[in-house]
Amino acid sequence: VVVNLWFNMNLTNVFYAIWTFLFFIIVVDMAGFTYQYIWPSHGAFAGLFSIGLMAVVPIFHLLFVRGFLQLKYHNVFLDKLYIGSTLLYWLLLPIALYLETVYYNLITSTLIIPLFAYTCWWSLKQSAPGIRIFALSLFNHILFLNVLTIMGASYGNAFDVFEIASYIKIGYLVEVCLFTIAMAIQHKSVQKQLVFQLQNQVNSLNQTVAFEKLTSEQQKHDIKKHEAQLFTDLSHELRTPLTVMKIQVESLQHNIVDNVHDSYVKLMDKIDELNQFINSLMLVTSTGDMHKLLKLQSVTLKPFINEVHQECQHLVDMRRQSLNLNSQITELQCIQFDPDALKKVILEVVKNALRFGGKDVEVQLSFLQDADGVIIRIEDSGTPLTYEAHQQLFQPLYRQEASRSAMLGGKGMGLAMCKKIIEAHRGKISSHNSLLGGLCIELKLPKSLATAA
Repeated sequence: VVVNLWFNMNLTNVFYAIWTFLFFIIVVDMAGFTYQYIWPSHGAFAGLFSIGLMAVVPIFHLLFVRGFLQLKYHNVFLDKLYIGSTLLYWLLLPIALYLETVYYNLITSTLIIPLFAYTCWWSLKQSAPGIRIFALSLFNHILFLNVLTIMGASYGNAFDVFEIASYIKIGYLVEVCLFTIAMAIQHKSVQKQLVFQLQNQVNSLNQTVAFEKLTSEQQKHDIKKHEAQLFTDLSHELRTPLTVMKIQVESLQHNIVDNVHDSYVKLMDKIDELNQFINSLMLVTSTGDMHKLLKLQSVTLKPFINEVHQECQHLVDMRRQSLNLNSQITELQCIQFDPDALKKVILEVVKNALRFGGKDVEVQLSFLQDADGVIIRIEDSGTPLTYEAHQQLFQPLYRQEASRSAMLGGKGMGLAMCKKIIEAHRGKISSHNSLLGGLCIELKLPKSLATAA
C-alpha cells in the first residue's frame, strides 16, 4: 500500500492508504496490543479510541470505493448514494463517541450491504481494467466484514468473539490483497495508455516535422526557380532599351544621325522609360508597408465611378471595341480609399483588357457591394487563361506570351503594381475566366475602410 501511494500520489490512493492503516490499527487494537502496551492506565480513553476507529474506518472505505470507480463520471445516481452514506457516517461519529457505543454505526453498516451488493453487480458489467477483481474484493468485504463480522456481532452474538476476530483478519487480508492487485492493473493500464498516447504524439510530431521539412524544401526550390525566372525576365527587359540606347550613343559618336536633337530626345525617353521600369520593379518587390504611402480619404462613389468610366472610355477604340458600365452600388454611398491609386489600378486593368483581348473585344466594368465591402470587376471577351497563368498573373515581369506581349507593349509590371496597391488598401485582387469568354480581374475592398453615408 505504501509503495502504491508513493508512486501514484492521488486522492483515491490517499483514501485507500488511510483506510488500510485504520483497518490495521483495528486488528492490532482487537488483539489487545494498544490496551496492554500503549495506555494500560487509560481504560476510558482506550475504549473511546476503539470506538473512534470503528466509526471512522467506513468513511474512508466509502471515499476510496467512490474514487476508484469514478462514480462522479460513470454513475451519478450511485455517486449520490455514496455521498449520502458518507455524510451519514460523519454524523454518527460524534454520537458514537458521546454514547460510547458503535451500535448505530453497526446498524448503518448492515443497511449498507444492499449498496455494496449493487456496486458489485454494476462493476461486473463494466469493462475497465481491474474492475472485476475490485468487484470480487468488495464482495469479500460484504461476506467477511458486513455479514459474518458486523451482523454476527450485532444480532445476538451469533458467532464467538474469537471467530469474529478471525473473520476480520481474513477479510482484511484478502480484501487488501485484491484491492491492491486491482489498483496495480488499473495503473498499468493507465501507463500503457499514456505510453500509447505519447507514441502517437511523437509519431505525429515526426510526420509534422517531415512534412514541414518537405514543404520548406519545396518552397526553397520554388523561390530559386522564381528568382531564376525573375533574373531571366529582368535581363530580357533591360537588354532591349540598353541596346537601343547603345545604338543611339554610337550613332552620335560617329555623326551618322540626321537630327542630333531627335537622337538626344529618343535617348532621354529611353532613360526615362528605364528609370520608370526600375522604380516600378523596386516598388512591387519591396517588403515595406505601402499602406503608409496612400492618401486615404472618404470618396463619394457615384461621382468617382462616373469619372473612372469617362477616363476608361478615352482608351476605347469606338470602331471595334466597347466598354459597358454596370454599377449596383445602392446602400453604400461613400468609401475610404486613395482615389488616384484606385483609379490607376482600374485604368491599368482596362488597358490590359483592351490591349490583349483581341479584335472587337468587349469590356465590362462592374461596381458591386456585399456584406464584406465593395467589389470591382473588369471582364473582357478575349481569350481565357490557363490555370498556371492565373497562378502567376500578378507576379512581376510575368507575361503569358512574351513575344506577343512585347510586340503589343508592356513589361509585365502593371498587374503586379495593381496587386501591391490593392493589398495596401487591405483588400484582395484575384483573377478567373469570365463568362464573357476572356479574363476577369476582381478587386475587393474591405468594409473596415468603408463608412456609411
